[in-house]
Amino acid sequence: MMKKFLIVLLMLLVVTGCTSNAKEDVSESETPSQASEKENTSDQSQKNTDDYSDWSTFYNPVGKNLDTLYFDGPPWTPSEMGLSRAFIPDTECAILVTSYLDELNGDDVFEAATKKAFSNFNSVISCENIDVSEKKEVNINGMDMIHYVGTTYDAKSETDLYVTGYVFEFKNAANGVMGIVFDKEQSKDLIKMVTEYTDHLVTTVRETQ
Repeated sequence: MMKKFLIVLLMLLVVTGCTSNAKEDVSESETPSQASEKENTSDQSQKNTDDYSDWSTFYNPVGKNLDTLYFDGPPWTPSEMGLSRAFIPDTECAILVTSYLDELNGDDVFEAATKKAFSNFNSVISCENIDVSEKKEVNINGMDMIHYVGTTYDAKSETDLYVTGYVFEFKNAANGVMGIVFDKEQSKDLIKMVTEYTDHLVTTVRETQ
């Protein structure tokens, strides 16, 4: 009887030890969701690199003393329009990087930057004001900016156009990055693309090349 009891006790000890080791192995390893999360982050990082790998560096003059801001622009057709540099693809949209040459002297940054962008882009659209649906303060790469989303009415096409962008003060002058969809259809694909490209472009704005 004692012999049987010892055998059963030994078996229990062996089983308990195996279970304990198995628990330790699970706790030390990554869960499937953690591993998947790491893969997704890596995939997104690679996707961002691929999406913007063919962007080139440009510059814009800023303020009376003609200081310079550098930024990376998409491989769309670039053109200078007054104090704006516009990028226009084959599709009906554009991204503008605008500088307000005169010093602000108390003028509203948002009004100065957006009006300058519209006046420089008047060969394509005829707009003046933005009907803002979203406007908030953000900080990008250490620069305080105002991010906005809305529409502007284009008298040439008699259409409400989707507009998104950022305005900020640099060297006492108003500056802005603006994405516009000027196709009459205002398709979701164009809005999505111009939004993503505008959001990325503003993260590349810098003082040095």
